[in-house]
Amino acid sequence: MNVELKTGRNIESWIALAVIGILTVACGWILWPFGSAILWAIIICVSAWPLFEQISVATRGHLWLSSLIMVIILAIIIITPFAIVGMSLASNIAAIADAGRRLLEQGPPLPPDWVGQIPLVGTHLRNVWIELSVSSAARVQELAKLMPAATTLAVKIGKSIGAGILQFILSLVIAYFLFRDGADTLARTATAADKLAGEPGLHALDTAGVTVRAVVYGILGTAIMEGTLAGVGYWIAGIPGPILLGFATFVLSMLPFGAPVIWVPAMLWLYHIGSIWRAAFMLAWGIVVISGSDSVVRPLVISRVGSTPLILVILGVMGGVIMFGFIGLFLGPVLLAVGYGLIVDWTTSTVTGRLQ
Repeated sequence: MNVELKTGRNIESWIALAVIGILTVACGWILWPFGSAILWAIIICVSAWPLFEQISVATRGHLWLSSLIMVIILAIIIITPFAIVGMSLASNIAAIADAGRRLLEQGPPLPPDWVGQIPLVGTHLRNVWIELSVSSAARVQELAKLMPAATTLAVKIGKSIGAGILQFILSLVIAYFLFRDGADTLARTATAADKLAGEPGLHALDTAGVTVRAVVYGILGTAIMEGTLAGVGYWIAGIPGPILLGFATFVLSMLPFGAPVIWVPAMLWLYHIGSIWRAAFMLAWGIVVISGSDSVVRPLVISRVGSTPLILVILGVMGGVIMFGFIGLFLGPVLLAVGYGLIVDWTTSTVTGRLQ
């Protein structure tokens, strides 16, 4: 009789586990289209939680009001730059296109002598450069070859940015509910971590939160600062499309040494049109202000939890874009940094325990 009862309980347990597994898969399947927005909402909440706690104190514990104020602040910080870029996109593109047209008409300067001395390709590169410098027909022909690919790339980038903005808006909606119910959610998450792994689980949860804040402030915060400073520098130097170029600098700043990809050609363009002093200003602004802020602020913030390897940051940005689209620029490096931080923390504690 006891054997039959025990067998029946085992069957019931397996059935319960199967039902839970099926429900988990079904829930994941339903939420999969919103996965990137949910992940970004979680990252936002973890990063902004200290500020949310201060707002909650100021509102005397009214969670709905604190959550609403927090989401409005985040919307201003996140959505406003995209809105500014969108409103000025047409005029900025027109200004950049006009500058490109004038550059195409004038052509590049003649190549320096050292170009022809480059092994293997120097002679060919020098001949092509000279042809582009003296022949407007050759410049137009080379540009025509690039136009189809450039048009396709521009359309894809535009669609990706549009989808990314929609995901940002959805993530803010989700973030409201996470902020409102955050204390209960955090308590349940801590309980689950404690039941699954005990003290190491709670430590891993704390490490993940600290890492998220450090990476968001260090990578995304620094990128926002660099893009803003770059836009100001482009505007002072009189470079066409400063807002659009500042936004492009912000995006590329998430990659190590990405900002010079924008400000160095801008400086060379000023030099080419004869604006020597403005080119000198752009060079100094780029080295001291734009790249200088990256060299000082980013390591200072991220060093609190250990530096994420350069290759992981690069793969995080590229892989994030491939997997999640435009919002993957932000998700990719954060997720990889958290994973790397947890592995380092776990392996460090394991080695320390063995040594003791």
